[in-house]
Amino acid sequence: MRWFVLKILFVCWLGSTILPGLAQAQPTEYSPDKTLLEIEILLPQGPGDPLLAQKWRQEFERIGEAVRIRQPLADEKVAISEKPRGPFRVVKVTGAINRDGVLIFPGKTFKPGQSEQMKMWLTEIKTYGAQGSPQGQPRYGLTEPQFKTLFEQLTPPVADPLKGLSIAAAIEKIPLPAALSLNYHSTAAALQQSAGQTKLEDEVQGLSTGTALAYVLSQQGLAFRPLRTPTGQIQLLIQPLADVPDAWPVGWPVDETRPRNEIVPGLFKTVDTGVQTAPLSIVLDAIEDRTGVRLLVDLRASLAKQLDPRQTTVSYPKKYTAWSLIVSSVVVNAHLTMTYRQDEAGTGFVWITPFAHYVPPAVKSKPN
Repeated sequence: MRWFVLKILFVCWLGSTILPGLAQAQPTEYSPDKTLLEIEILLPQGPGDPLLAQKWRQEFERIGEAVRIRQPLADEKVAISEKPRGPFRVVKVTGAINRDGVLIFPGKTFKPGQSEQMKMWLTEIKTYGAQGSPQGQPRYGLTEPQFKTLFEQLTPPVADPLKGLSIAAAIEKIPLPAALSLNYHSTAAALQQSAGQTKLEDEVQGLSTGTALAYVLSQQGLAFRPLRTPTGQIQLLIQPLADVPDAWPVGWPVDETRPRNEIVPGLFKTVDTGVQTAPLSIVLDAIEDRTGVRLLVDLRASLAKQLDPRQTTVSYPKKYTAWSLIVSSVVVNAHLTMTYRQDEAGTGFVWITPFAHYVPPAVKSKPN
């Protein structure tokens, strides 16, 4: 399902530095020693190997976990759920043994002899509860309601102009809700320290909090992702961009069937104009002022490929045409590419990045 659909449906460890924002009301903290496991294993229906129950009971005894092994009730399925019981959290884990002797849990299977792997998984359940560790799960390991809430929290627009500020100052001015804390991972310390020297080259005023934050961080080589802690609290963790394959994106894909003049209407106004030879960044700034559409350049990625929009000059012949055609032409001539995207609030903008396969001349000329 495309992310734009999510928007329609929704409308829709940690480092030492925490940026401004009051902490949300803390959920009850359940440490592993305050988590009780109730494990039930369902036997195969019908005739089966009578030794299966004995084999798996021995596996659970080996890892020190109590288990109840029984015949299933009608339509009973494997499941994991949790509920509070006084100061404790009770996690009920229901698994099933198939006719091959494999133990099946939601999203996990274990064969006889894999008691250590099962022990590690149950330890994870004790730590994180019924949702398990968020690592490797879709939607950052959040439930649909949790993701919906987070998405909506990152929807309000940036009110202040941020262009020209240092990356550090720009981040502080992005209006994160009080319920979310922003934390730097220890691996991001060096980039965090230098964020006071790097200036933000493009304006993000008017774009939503999530997209603006993702863009500003990316220009410092950083990214953020939601982190569900063992207590169930959602925090935003900042790491080096290269270390976060599932980073919160700079905007979301738009519906390919949706007319572009509905997404970025200002770019589809026709004008009788042209562009005299000028640096690409100046041209884009002028078009942005006239159309009201944000044109975000991934400057850091461009400079990595020796493409500097502040130095690369472009032009466009004077004619009666749409702003979108002018932008497309000057961007392509600078060895860049443009993509229409939308922020969490559905506001369209243009994301400009280097051609994926562009190789700088200096690199091409190097001998093998």
